[in-house]
This record gives sequence, structure tokens and C-alpha cells, in this order.
Amino acid sequence: MVLRRLGVAAFACFSIAAAALPACSTTANVSRVWMSIDEDGARQRGTFFTDSAKVVCLAEIGIGRDDVTLEFLIRRILGTPYAKREFAEENTVVAAKDFRPERTSGQPAVVSMVYFPTKVEDGKLVEDPDEPYPPGTYVCEVRIDGEEKGRAQFNIDYAPCPTAMILDGAPCAGFYTLDPPMECPRAGLGGDEDPMCVCEEEGWRCR
Repeated sequence: MVLRRLGVAAFACFSIAAAALPACSTTANVSRVWMSIDEDGARQRGTFFTDSAKVVCLAEIGIGRDDVTLEFLIRRILGTPYAKREFAEENTVVAAKDFRPERTSGQPAVVSMVYFPTKVEDGKLVEDPDEPYPPGTYVCEVRIDGEEKGRAQFNIDYAPCPTAMILDGAPCAGFYTLDPPMECPRAGLGGDEDPMCVCEEEGWRCR
């Protein structure tokens, strides 16, 4: 079992909450886009980790008409091969979702998109919160009727050494590098430095 951090793919969940700011009554607009570890956007973040619990993109929107299509894209612009640190530029949309928002009636709405890691199952991408987030640099793009109206850039880094004691054989590949192999103290944060554990494809191996 992997303990995910409260810090941080074609699956997304949306929620709308009213906000007390004015909005345009005749058009559709995006006034702000940001990243957070919470769906209410309170704890803003620019960096997440491969073992984060979730990654949330939020947009403050004003909708003054009925025929609006709102779209979120999560685009990876810098990535690396599995469990390595060989980062290179790319342009891959790893998550996308669109829907038809209701009018905001003179007040904007805060729309949150929760982006989870995925795996391939029976030829399809399925959401799996136990999988690691691929490290890299990403952009959350918010579009109205196909036109980008706002964006927020964020990073997903390899996780730091586990806070709690490491168990022999516990999953680690992808959350940490295999090339070079990640080494962490078995006792966890602030514990004894010996013995050390090494991340291998099969899991942690503690000496």
C-alpha cells in the first residue's frame, strides 16, 4: 500500500461553488486559473509529487449565456521516461474534460478539476489513485468555446523519502527513480540513517 501525500489520464471531476465577485452578464470569461491540493482552492500549490493525493486545477468563471462550452486540458510540456531523470520537451494532453456550465447570474463560479493518475487496463486508461503521477512540467489550460482563456503551469516532482518507516517490498518504482536508484533510510523522517533501502522494480529492498 502506498501512502499518498496531500500535495498532488483522462479523468476529471468537477464541482462548482459560488463566489462573491461580479461577472459579465452577457458573455463568458475566465478571470483566474490556479492549482491547489484542495477542491476549494484554499491551499495553492505550484509543485506536486509523484505520490500526491490529487492535483486540482481551478478556474474562476463568469457565464452570461446558455450556449457555452467550458473545457479543461492538462498538457505535459516536459517529461521523462519511466523512473528516470532524463527530462525532455514534449506536448501531450494527458487529461481533458468539457461540459456546459449554467449562467452565473451576476456572480462568478469557481470550477475545480481533479486530475488523478491512470493506468492501462483492458486497452483503456482507467483512474487509479495508487499509481504514481508521471513527473514533469504541466499546464492546465481553460478554454471557452475552443479558445484558451487562462492557464496555470505546475510541476510534478519525484517524491522525497517516505515520512514513515519503509517496508521491504513495498511499491516504489515510478514514485522514485530506478536509474539512478533512489536510496532512503528505512526508519523514515528523522530516524536512524542505517539501514538504508534502495528502490528497485520489485519494490524497496532494505539492507
